[in-house]
Amino acid sequence: MKIRLKKYFNTKVLVDPEKAEKFCCRLKELFKIEKNIILDFSEIKGISQLFLYVLFTSLWKTYGKALRSKITIINPPSLFFNQLKYLKDNYGDLKRRYASFNQKYRLSYV
Repeated sequence: MKIRLKKYFNTKVLVDPEKAEKFCCRLKELFKIEKNIILDFSEIKGISQLFLYVLFTSLWKTYGKALRSKITIINPPSLFFNQLKYLKDNYGDLKRRYASFNQKYRLSYV
């Protein structure tokens, strides 16, 4: 199954952590019937670190290393993999920084 994120979210910028949380829940449901899901980032111009944190930490906690075989990423924005590496390398700091957002990720973001 292939999901075009621009079409799914109807935007070119992924920043809303609540949408990331809902999308994560949707992916978990899809994983029950799909072995692999392709996330197509075509036309996505930017992604906030908080969006990635909410999406991928929840998926990682659920699936661990098996997540790598469940998701295929195509056409990512230019800094996408740098952002994922930063998330991995700085998880502890980000967890503390985003702790106030962890209550259902309610925030007013600038």
